[in-house]
Amino acid sequence: MNLADAPAQLITPRVRLEASRPEYAEQFAAAMQASTADLTFVSGWREAVAVNVARASLVRSMELADQDVVRHAFERSTGRYIGRLDLHSWHDSAPRCELGYLADSRMTGQGLMHEAATAMLDLAWSLGAHRVQALCDSRNTRAIRFAERLGFGREGVLRSYERDEEGQLYDEVVLAILRSDIPMGP
Repeated sequence: MNLADAPAQLITPRVRLEASRPEYAEQFAAAMQASTADLTFVSGWREAVAVNVARASLVRSMELADQDVVRHAFERSTGRYIGRLDLHSWHDSAPRCELGYLADSRMTGQGLMHEAATAMLDLAWSLGAHRVQALCDSRNTRAIRFAERLGFGREGVLRSYERDEEGQLYDEVVLAILRSDIPMGP
């Protein structure tokens, strides 16, 4: 599979997903700033509140387009930034990847991020994935609930798996969904 061939734009009824572009840096940084309290358990994203760091992240995702599929979600009717989603850690021999997601907290509760994530899952299936997983800090109940609402099932806990920003070890919850878990159309 050639991830660089993934469509740069995905359209759903209420959401437009776009490949990274440097001009999204201000919106991305503003979203991370507004969501700081909700990003407590997300490593490495505290720095993205700075526009220069957000821009560097966007440029880096463009450079790695053959390894990761990063898309930024915007509300179609208003153009407001919803969040960043990515399909990363691809494995060809056991066709799988990991779904990552960061939402602008000001846009939650409308189902927009769910719609965007569903489009990303559809993209993963079309790129040949048979399994998509999510790893969440066990303290990040919001992210875990989001994955479960998408249909991911809990598979286990990786104990003392990572260190947080304060250097404390924490557990990671493994959630996954298989292509065969998705009901086929009529």
